[in-house]
Amino acid sequence: MPSGEATARNWAEIRKGGGLSPSIESISKFLAEDAEMLSREELINRINEYFNECIERIYDADTCRYVDAWRKAPTKAGLARKLGITTQVLIDYCNGTNSNGIKYSDRPDYKRVVANDDFPIVRKAVALIEEFYESQLPVNKNNAGTIFWLKNARGSNWTDDKTLLINEANTSNRQSIMSAEVDAKKLQDKYKSYLVDSEEEAKDV
Repeated sequence: MPSGEATARNWAEIRKGGGLSPSIESISKFLAEDAEMLSREELINRINEYFNECIERIYDADTCRYVDAWRKAPTKAGLARKLGITTQVLIDYCNGTNSNGIKYSDRPDYKRVVANDDFPIVRKAVALIEEFYESQLPVNKNNAGTIFWLKNARGSNWTDDKTLLINEANTSNRQSIMSAEVDAKKLQDKYKSYLVDSEEEAKDV
């Protein structure tokens, strides 16, 4: 735990140590907070406070103007902490259903931190985080972590699965085959003649 003494550190040292952290005060508040439903204004204020932790205004010497830049990577876990909930609950709010797949009820006794009508605001906040990670794809030399995050983002369509649409020769039978569910050798053998014909047609074009 920090001793309370401030120590001078440069950015290289800070990032090497794990980067910026939430304040001790905010951690204590998160642990002690008994979740009460937030008003729409409180929800938006907390979301703004979280992104303010992640963004700073800097002077761009190239354009001679001030711009906003990411100070630290935004995360679903960090946003959830700011709202006083867990990451799974945040994802549940985005999906509109609890972890059992049951749609959230409007009953006043159904305890939650965000009202059903405010779920779209949470989705927008998560969409901003998704935008950050998607923007890292052309920047990072190794995108494994970024791609993993995107594939596991709520409601994401990012996937490694491919759908092959094949028209069998001399028939109108069109089959949709998930690549993860077929044996590549058997697929090649079954459609060998079709694939060869396609290659020959491509050479003629």
